[in-house]
Amino acid sequence: MVQSKAATKIKKTHRFFTIGYEGLSVEDFFTKLSAAGVSCLIDVRRNPISRKQGFSKKALNSFCHEHDISYYHYPNLGIPSDKRRDIKSKDDYYYLFKYYRESILPEVDQEVDDLANICTSAATALLCFESDPEFCHRSCLAQELLNRLDYRVVHL
Repeated sequence: MVQSKAATKIKKTHRFFTIGYEGLSVEDFFTKLSAAGVSCLIDVRRNPISRKQGFSKKALNSFCHEHDISYYHYPNLGIPSDKRRDIKSKDDYYYLFKYYRESILPEVDQEVDDLANICTSAATALLCFESDPEFCHRSCLAQELLNRLDYRVVHL
């Protein structure tokens, strides 16, 4: 079956988001989410703890509740701490993300399917720490979602 151009345009307007909280206050973070219309936040950190006030799992879940945003944590979609320890260069990131794509993503296929389903039912943002998505595994995860959905990704 051939899709009409109108149907293709409609599909391309569907999107999901990614966001890193590095450099943001809790207020600025939720302002960005609200401005984008996000109603579901998916925490993809392996360990949802933060030295930055408001971004540990319990506090973040509470803030999400106050802003009418659903919060879910998928720890298996994160990268183990020991693999992130000595990252110093772009090459280190390249190898880390290669490891993530080849070793972690194949093991979490069901979780990625769950995320794809959530993205189709709510304005969803994937959360991690790094402000620049190029230096965060959430970009690899976003690409995997793009392989499953005819959506576009917006990095907030």
